[in-house]
Amino acid sequence: MEAGSFDKAAELVKINSAAIEKKYNEEKKSDDEKLEFYGLFKQATVGDNTLPEPGMFKVKDKAKWKAWNKNKGMTKDAAKAAYIALAKKYLPEAELAKLKQNLHQQTSLPQKKKKKKKKKKKKKK
Repeated sequence: MEAGSFDKAAELVKINSAAIEKKYNEEKKSDDEKLEFYGLFKQATVGDNTLPEPGMFKVKDKAKWKAWNKNKGMTKDAAKAAYIALAKKYLPEAELAKLKQNLHQQTSLPQKKKKKKKKKKKKKK
């Protein structure tokens, strides 16, 4: 899993948060499904949640903590792949094309770069 693919997906999700929110609302998605993005992002970027669980009066913080903790034990690469799959599900079609293009470019065989030969200048004596 290339870090660039995950970074591109995260960037596109951030840029298109309004469109994603609209799609969530159209499909009547719950906050739990929105928190899935958060949990996968934290797992992919930080790893396992080692923070203590927030108290019951910190409802928002506790929901985020649970979303992240749900992915405990998942490798960063697996979390990145799951995040990308989730992004593909909710990104607008035009942005999804950008993500697919980015993924394709990273999975193509790398081109060998031609080394330029440096011409040595002859010293005049």
